[in-house]
Amino acid sequence: AEEGWLDLISPAFSASLKAGELVITITLDGDDPPIVPADADLHGPEYPPDAPVLEVLVDFAGAGDAAAQTFAILRNATRTAPQIKTDASGLRQMSIRTDNGVADPSAKFMPFGPQPREGARWVIGSAEVFSRALASLDINVTWAEPYDDGDYFLVKPASDYGVLFEFLTGGTWRAGDVYPAPLDLENTTVATISAKGLYKASSDAELVAEDAPITARSRSGFLRMTLNTDFGHAEYIDKKTVALIDKSKETPDGPQDTATYNYDADDVPEEPYTPEITEISLSYESLAATAQRTYLLHPFGIEPVSGTARIFPDLPYGGALFVGVADLDPPQRLSLLAEVANGTGDPLLEAPELEHGWLGAQGWTAFEKQEVDDRTTNLAGSGILAFAMPQTASDQGGLMPAGLHWVRIAAPVNAAAVNDLISVDAQAIRATFADSRNDPAFVATPLPSGTIAKLRSPDPAIKGLRQPYSSFGGRGQEDRLDYHRRASERLRHKDRAVTVWDHEHIALEALPSIYRVKALNHTELVRLGGVVMGDNELSPGAVTVVAIPYTDTISHPNPLRPYTDRATLARLHETIAGRCSPFVRLEAANPKFEEVHVEMNVAFLPDIADTDFYRAQIEAALIEHLTPWQQRGARGAEFNGIVYKSTVIDFVEELPYVDFLEDVKLYHRPSPEVPTWTPVDAEIIRAKTARSILVSAPTHTIGLV
Repeated sequence: AEEGWLDLISPAFSASLKAGELVITITLDGDDPPIVPADADLHGPEYPPDAPVLEVLVDFAGAGDAAAQTFAILRNATRTAPQIKTDASGLRQMSIRTDNGVADPSAKFMPFGPQPREGARWVIGSAEVFSRALASLDINVTWAEPYDDGDYFLVKPASDYGVLFEFLTGGTWRAGDVYPAPLDLENTTVATISAKGLYKASSDAELVAEDAPITARSRSGFLRMTLNTDFGHAEYIDKKTVALIDKSKETPDGPQDTATYNYDADDVPEEPYTPEITEISLSYESLAATAQRTYLLHPFGIEPVSGTARIFPDLPYGGALFVGVADLDPPQRLSLLAEVANGTGDPLLEAPELEHGWLGAQGWTAFEKQEVDDRTTNLAGSGILAFAMPQTASDQGGLMPAGLHWVRIAAPVNAAAVNDLISVDAQAIRATFADSRNDPAFVATPLPSGTIAKLRSPDPAIKGLRQPYSSFGGRGQEDRLDYHRRASERLRHKDRAVTVWDHEHIALEALPSIYRVKALNHTELVRLGGVVMGDNELSPGAVTVVAIPYTDTISHPNPLRPYTDRATLARLHETIAGRCSPFVRLEAANPKFEEVHVEMNVAFLPDIADTDFYRAQIEAALIEHLTPWQQRGARGAEFNGIVYKSTVIDFVEELPYVDFLEDVKLYHRPSPEVPTWTPVDAEIIRAKTARSILVSAPTHTIGLV
């Protein structure tokens, strides 16, 4: 619209399905701003600035079941080129010119002049009307004085008066039908003059905000109406003159008195009718016309489309990261440091293989395998992502904001399994510590961020350098005890993963961040749609290695469930896969955490007044008792755990502010990821699978006796 994008909501906007067609209806009234061609300053630079734009956004998130049903119908619907029809009434913006000059459509004017003659003309111009092919066009007028057949000099039926239409097309007037359109002069309210011969009208007028009067250079956008017959003004003047002369010769007493004369006014003819308009407006209906251009609206840009395609854009991924880079000059290598928050991806989902693409003038194109150097293992850990940007990469691709070269990193499925990003930095390199007789314990401590600030040997081509994050991967010098343990283990497993013991000790030696490893032979995880649904513990040839990390040195999103991050699991798998039989189906996985819920009523000692505070203290003590690694850095996490109700009762009763307990219930929730479950009181809770660890629920129910 003239003031920017006009947001349309009900009742101005409606949509319906009719006979397999999606019909969108937009209703505007006189209070709405004019519809104008797209303007980069008003509407943004995405769309070409030569035509109005209708942008349809579909929101399926806020309407409950109705939204889901609508999406089910439209998600795979296809469309051809959209058709546009316009039905307008009461259009008062136009230009008018008569034989006597330019007229103001908001004031009274005489369309055929003060003495209309046959062939008198008036012209109406409207960019809005003649910028589209017309099915009908009506000129709605209010006559200052309706026509009465018996009151005027020249008595003709009102139906005899009409106009012939001509339309300016390509700078030439083209005549419409040979039959005149009635002027409807007798109408006492609003008369309608229906245009004839609309197939001769142009549809290429330039859509402008203000309609200019017709000039010699006008090429289209105007209609001309020619009066088919006169109202007798010329003859009336002659007859009135003769009548007045005749009357002037008659006197009441005989001979002519040159000083005075009298005449009978009834003998003088009545003045003829002169059409005069007090109000005028246009109404029209356009033919169905194909939209000039059609675009699919993507999350960050638009894509020109043609032919038959889906009504919604194809997004072949479950989630995507878009990275825009300024000042890139392809072909060029692009190096990005991706810093991830370890352990933030959903560990219960199967990690996807990420897909990488670049944006060109023709849309997204996948990188070739050799053009991507991924040191993050599909964003499982922090590292460098490097791309060989091709020559055809463009910063004007349309699907994303212009001025940047874009890279897309997409997860086809299970986007929630990918770790969250902390930051992405360009121009990244990896530096490795080179020992120059440093303290042997130096590498055991990470180098704080910002320590490295410049190159050892300056390079004029490098403007600056910064170290945004701490170093990683260091390992302290091995002492005598560690040496003897490693040597003894090496002599036993001979760097080959054959037995369960071999798998576990090789993993612990290679990955110091892991506290506990449990290898489960003939065990395989069962998945459905990328989600772990259970454990098959009778699967010959399968080995599942389960790891628990230390939690006192690494920040975990959920300390009650210390999941190992995917980068560590990938290194664990790589470490063992190179040392075990090629016929083993190996998988590195996280434990299954099964929750223990406690419900009880507590009687406090008589001197306890603030019961709410101590109920919270009991809950915190229960969580620590059932999940001891919260305080000890994963030490104490045990597989195949058992919890006795009597042990829980004894623990709570031993607290110094508790008197006694009643109605103690112990509930076991084997699959916390399932939202619905039925609590069943149990005396003893045992882990359901070999990779399960019993943990405390986030909350417990503590009532008062």
